Amino acid sequence: MKKVLFVINALDGGGAEKSLVSLLNELEQYKDEYSFDLLIPNKKGLFYNQIPDFINEITVSKSMKYMANGFKELISLRELNPYLIFIKLRWVLKQKR
Repeated sequence: MKKVLFVINALDGGGAEKSLVSLLNELEQYKDEYSFDLLIPNKKGLFYNQIPDFINEITVSKSMKYMANGFKELISLRELNPYLIFIKLRWVLKQKR
C-alpha cells in the first residue's frame, strides 16, 4: 500500500484549507490502495472537524508547531516513508529594505 502525506499548519478558514478538506473527503474511494496521512501540528480551525475518519493524523512534537523549525523534523520522519507529499506551509519572509 502506498502512503500519501499531506502537511498543513492548521485548518483555519481559507482557500487552501477548505480545498484540502474537500480533497480528503473525495479520497475515500482510494483508501484500499493508499494510506493517507495528515500532519497538522495545530489541531484547530474552522475545518478541523471535517477531516474524514479514514485519514491518519500524525502526532508531532511541540517543535513542529513552529513550521520553520519543524520542516527539518518532518524530513527526518523516515518511518512515514511517503510515496507522495503535499505541503502547504505559511512562511514569513523578511524583505530587504
